[in-house]
Amino acid sequence: MHDPNAMPGASSEAMGSLQADLVMQSGGAVDRVFALREGRTTIGRDGRCDVRIALPRISPRHCEIVLENKRATLLSRDEDLGTLLNGQVISEAPLAHDDEVSVGPVTFRVVLKESNSDVPA
Repeated sequence: MHDPNAMPGASSEAMGSLQADLVMQSGGAVDRVFALREGRTTIGRDGRCDVRIALPRISPRHCEIVLENKRATLLSRDEDLGTLLNGQVISEAPLAHDDEVSVGPVTFRVVLKESNSDVPA
């Protein structure tokens, strides 16, 4: 079970952990890369979101990505505007490498990689 009071990444460092990036795409060109942290990452228009997209077609708290137990899960938080995973509306779905997440008019590519903490930095 995930301990909400634990430091992000602390429980999985000994065994390695899942690392993830969201790559914002625009017309085939890569715009920005957002590194996701262990735990919960919020995406939306609100200034308190981890990934802020200041567009009117984005909900204040549109969706979340949860990284824990070497898994990535996408959770939609807006029933009206919806969140798409590979073109399909979802409420909750596991993420895989190279999946496409669409939040309003913005599309992200998911980059997943497993890190091994036994390897020196």
